[in-house]
Amino acid sequence: MSIKLKQSNVAGKVPQLSDLVLGELAINTYDGRVFLKRNNGTEALLELAPLESGALGITSLNLGNWSLLQNGTKLELRYNGTTRMALDSSGNLTVTGDVTAFGAP
Repeated sequence: MSIKLKQSNVAGKVPQLSDLVLGELAINTYDGRVFLKRNNGTEALLELAPLESGALGITSLNLGNWSLLQNGTKLELRYNGTTRMALDSSGNLTVTGDVTAFGAP
């Protein structure tokens, strides 16, 4: 198996599982992020993060088409690379789409 590379210099750009084949790395030179596709029976996108980027070097969690990541002072929940919810350090929650809430105020 040979290692293949894909490169982007677009801020915040994260590859999708379908963008990579096994043995291929995606490098975002703007953000300094590296991604790989893992298949241990279930395909997953993994980010290889430097230790200085956050606690234990973990800056994102990818589960299928969903990802949870730190973006500056925000925590973002994304679907297929599009931010659906963002929580900032002041506690402000931004949601894209319809919101359904249950219970009493």
